[in-house]
Amino acid sequence: MGVGILAAVQAAFPGLPDFICHFHFLRDVGKDLLEADYDAIRQRLRKHALTDKLLYRARCLKTAIDQQPAWIEGFCQGVQAEVLPPEPLEAFPLLGAYSLIQWALEGKTQG
Repeated sequence: MGVGILAAVQAAFPGLPDFICHFHFLRDVGKDLLEADYDAIRQRLRKHALTDKLLYRARCLKTAIDQQPAWIEGFCQGVQAEVLPPEPLEAFPLLGAYSLIQWALEGKTQG
């Protein structure tokens, strides 16, 4: 907590214990401990234009997937049943790669 808020809490509630929010405490500690590493990773990703490359690859994969709409249904059923359907087995690497790319791109907005 900042010095100003600590002084205000002590003035408004003298003699009462003051607790910091667990979420904000962990966020600040994480920032203190990991900020340099996080910045280095972010700079490397920007240097290699990873997002642009993933978006390009996703568009290429989607074009191929859109030509075979039954692949998506088979893939979803296989994931839900935790088994690979026998056909079209050749579609699974394509669908898996597309799914992982979407997951990675969505992580940017959810992280």
